[in-house]
Amino acid sequence: DEDRKREYNLLSEAERRKIDDDRNGTDTHTFGLQEEDSQDYVLQMEEELHTIPSADKEAYTQALIRCPDLVETESKPVKFLRKHDFNVAASAKNLIDYWAWRVKLFEEKAYLPMTLHGALQNDLDTLSTGFFQILPRDCHGRAVVYHEKRLANPKIHHRHSLLRVVFYIYHVMSSSEESQKKGFVLISNAGASRLRDVDRLYTKMASSLTVQVAPLKLKTVQSPTPDTWFLPKAMVEPVLMFVVPPQMRVRIRFFRLVEELEDCGISENDVPPWIGGSYDRKIEHWIEELRNQEERECFKDLQDT
Repeated sequence: DEDRKREYNLLSEAERRKIDDDRNGTDTHTFGLQEEDSQDYVLQMEEELHTIPSADKEAYTQALIRCPDLVETESKPVKFLRKHDFNVAASAKNLIDYWAWRVKLFEEKAYLPMTLHGALQNDLDTLSTGFFQILPRDCHGRAVVYHEKRLANPKIHHRHSLLRVVFYIYHVMSSSEESQKKGFVLISNAGASRLRDVDRLYTKMASSLTVQVAPLKLKTVQSPTPDTWFLPKAMVEPVLMFVVPPQMRVRIRFFRLVEELEDCGISENDVPPWIGGSYDRKIEHWIEELRNQEERECFKDLQDT
């Protein structure tokens, strides 16, 4: 924790203020004219993509050949532009990374729609554990997602299946324009893990999906304070320092009581009982909601065509 504080203090005053505003939901930044000119930025991004060497965008190029409709509908450039405050170069790189990771995790299924019956069809049991689930929005309108790896069984739910679920959930969240603009909050109950659940490679890859790949802006990471963890603090802190990327690490805030989440706009009524909240939605109902949402979006796409 002291190392993280030192990292935070090394940031400029403007960077610290931005992180604090993001955590508290007091960031008043809007895109304004950039949104009005978004099509111009999309064209600039397409030009930027053309300048990237072929060897660095093989997965993206294959996707353009094999599933051009999905490239257009599931990886819209404006998603990445909003994440990077309309920085064209960063947005183009993010789009390339998105398809590289999609193919890496899903292999041939990467070219299927990112739905329960498509790319995720073999991972529904992993999804049903609820180890990574969407919670109600906070009072600022930001998306909220909960992570607790302990809820999955490593003997059954293997690393790549977990990561595919993480990728899918970020895809679902990014389908909302509100989430693209306002970003999301990650509540990570990392300390609830047992020794058998510690997987540094999973943590590193999931962190990359969170900050590097998902077309969403991470605002803050909220986690139960280390003295509530089942695992010794000395075992978990090295993971934070050497596995979690710094741009994510400086956004971590520990809380002792669930009521403290209200500081960043999250009600205890909207978080699971495992961390002291009272939100006890049945996972099967949540998955049914996802399925219904996909059917509505599919119907809308058919109408648009």
